[in-house]
Formats: sequence, C-alpha cells, structure tokens
Amino acid sequence: MDSLTKRELEIMDLFTLGLKPHEISQKLSVPCKTVEISVSNIYKKLEAEISKQKEICL
Repeated sequence: MDSLTKRELEIMDLFTLGLKPHEISQKLSVPCKTVEISVSNIYKKLEAEISKQKEICL
C-alpha cells in the first residue's frame, strides 16, 4: 500500500472521531481544501489496497 503521510494519518484519526473537515482544518491550522484533498487521497490509497487484496484472494 502507498503509505499514508503523517498529515493523512492525523486527518484520518480526527475524521474517524467524527470531526467534520472544517473542524479538522481548524484543529490542524490548515485550509479546509487541504483536509478534503487528504481525505480523498486516503480513500484512493485504501481502495487500491483493497483491490490488491482481492486479487490475492482469487
């Protein structure tokens, strides 16, 4: 799996706690757009890993 960056891990942790993107951006002092892009990248990386795992199981 493409490793998640430190920032992506921070955002994922806060996201899983139920914080909304604008709340995460305030907490981390980054633009909301940065949070949205990071969440998108996290999903892409996780989807890629799930696809790889499915191939292994076939």
